[in-house]
Amino acid sequence: MKNSTALFAPAKINLGLRITGRYANGYHRVESIFLPINIFDRLVVRESPHDAIFYKFYGSPGVQKRADFLRGVYKAPLLWNSIAMARSFLVKKEIKLPYVEITLHKRIPSPSGLGGASSDAASLLLYLWKSAYPGTHPSHEFITRAERLGADIPFFMRFGTKGSAAHLKGVGHELIGLKLTSPMAGWVCVPNFGFSTPQMYSAVRTWELPVVENNALEQDANTNLALRLTEIPYSDEPYHQVRLVTNDFDTVAEEVFPRGAILLKKAKYTLAEVMHKTIKGLSYVGMSGSGTALFAVTEAALVRHEREKIQHLLKARLGSAWLVENFFHSL
Repeated sequence: MKNSTALFAPAKINLGLRITGRYANGYHRVESIFLPINIFDRLVVRESPHDAIFYKFYGSPGVQKRADFLRGVYKAPLLWNSIAMARSFLVKKEIKLPYVEITLHKRIPSPSGLGGASSDAASLLLYLWKSAYPGTHPSHEFITRAERLGADIPFFMRFGTKGSAAHLKGVGHELIGLKLTSPMAGWVCVPNFGFSTPQMYSAVRTWELPVVENNALEQDANTNLALRLTEIPYSDEPYHQVRLVTNDFDTVAEEVFPRGAILLKKAKYTLAEVMHKTIKGLSYVGMSGSGTALFAVTEAALVRHEREKIQHLLKARLGSAWLVENFFHSL
């Protein structure tokens, strides 16, 4: 760890999200498909006389106001907690972790539901583990400890940083890897406002949910992403072959952040209209996680200039207050 090392932390989208129960320990049973996308934060890590974290923010003019706000309040608690967790874990193994200086180049909007903070933490934890155990994968015990810091961190540690999708059934570590059998194109659209995840989950805690047991996860026979996509519940098909994907946090947002929820609903129909007019084949539109980021994805075969054309169209329709990014998964 003497020289600086650049780490790339990908964003993710949730292709559908259902909250189906509550465990005895208070955690919620969640079902979702996680898909990492090629929008990255970058962390530059090097040894230092003491631990330190610095921040640089990037974004379009439409999200710059939020970035300016975050400069004053963003303290990256997950990164600090990740350093502390890794150090305490390794010291019990009689391994001393050097102090580190981290410069976080923040491109993933926060809070947006794209998992940027969890991805940053996961990338750092993987790096710290490999600095102690070169060439090895983190132990189950280490990943379980990481889950206490953030429910999405195990996904990024096991799948996301490798560019692999996964199906979640339960809590953070109950993941099944998914294979892509065809290319997938998509667009992420983020407004210049966010939803508070703690406030969203506070509202969910008032729901009457069935109590479920923390059983061992059963491996699905079908691990093909295309098959899983056909099973995602959707609430509406406002245009032919365009599905509005069900996310239970849509309902929560209507209660907790009604004005923002109205804006997102209008934007979702804008995305659906654009997909209907430009895509031949099935498309999915929805909100990612508990944030304000919207996505539109399709398995239709699109070349680069076609994807860029749709990106420009979405930017024009949504306006300057929105950040619109294209992503593409090849095989």
